Amino acid sequence: MASLVGKNMNNEPIIPIKITREPIPLRLKKKLENEEKNRRLYGEVKDIIHEDFQGKKVIAVGNKLMSSKNWKTFPDFLFDYIREVLGSNWGEEELKKPLSERHQIIQWYQYVLESRLKQKPNEAGLYEAMPDRITSAFLLLAYDLYLLSHNSQLQSKVIQRLKQPSQFQGARYELFVASTLIRAGCDLIFEDESDSTTKHVEFTAIHRPTKQRIAVEAKSKHRDKILGFESKNLPVDETKVNVRGLIENAVKKAPSDPLVIFVELNLPPIQNINNLPWQNDIRSDINAVTQKRNGIPPFDLLIFSNIPHHYGKPNEKDPLKLFWIVEPISPKASRVLCDVINAIQIATKQYGSVPNDFPEY
Repeated sequence: MASLVGKNMNNEPIIPIKITREPIPLRLKKKLENEEKNRRLYGEVKDIIHEDFQGKKVIAVGNKLMSSKNWKTFPDFLFDYIREVLGSNWGEEELKKPLSERHQIIQWYQYVLESRLKQKPNEAGLYEAMPDRITSAFLLLAYDLYLLSHNSQLQSKVIQRLKQPSQFQGARYELFVASTLIRAGCDLIFEDESDSTTKHVEFTAIHRPTKQRIAVEAKSKHRDKILGFESKNLPVDETKVNVRGLIENAVKKAPSDPLVIFVELNLPPIQNINNLPWQNDIRSDINAVTQKRNGIPPFDLLIFSNIPHHYGKPNEKDPLKLFWIVEPISPKASRVLCDVINAIQIATKQYGSVPNDFPEY
């Protein structure tokens, strides 16, 4: 019977090594499980980097460190972070104005602050409450600002636009779109808007797993008396979709990369997701834009959203958020890869999920 033990070049027997699969250490297993859970809930974002030091919670945001002894939960940090980003002096000046004249963000901030003061902390000193529509609007704005600062680059121009009542809605939606693509696993490249020789898209996104580049436009429908926007030309009760102009404006950029357009409808909440009254209007607008170009769609992907935080009354539950992805029909099929479309679809559904606790390492 032949020996199962081989020999090396010196004719010495080679003793076989028995390979065993050791169980994953409990701490490592828990870490891997938490990372997978976080990806499902929050997308492909960088971990929250934090440490307890000398009685304070220290948090890294990009290359910047912030600290406080009062941050027991991650929303505690976000509540302070948005004030840091927007500037306390700006907030204080807004608070001097009558309530109705204050910026939308400051109205949200004051509401959240007063709501906290009415609550009683539990035995651990934490406040427990289901976020209503206004609290959700404020918290998600703060979280989107954090995601952009921590995972990419928060443009100073966006912050300036956020502070302008007439530009707030558009800047807020651009933040939503940027954070959505970050959750989808994209790196963002912002255009040099000081170059006036050519038209620029909002930014270019590169999907890390597939390396695909997409040009991204973010458009939000203005409606009178909504989100601080006022116009004498629009009736207060306008509820028509009418997004053709927004799509036309976006496709004028004519980028070489596949064009992905996000459009916020800014309509009141929809109760029945199986009956979306605006779908036919949107199809009609898309057809009009396409037929104008001999039946060739001038875009590669459209994502329509309706995020109605701002409709309804205080203390009401945050209303349902809807997203609808539309791909062009032949003869020009979408140049956006299926993996990228799927990642964007998942990322839109993750909007609204904000970590409550600081992760364990």
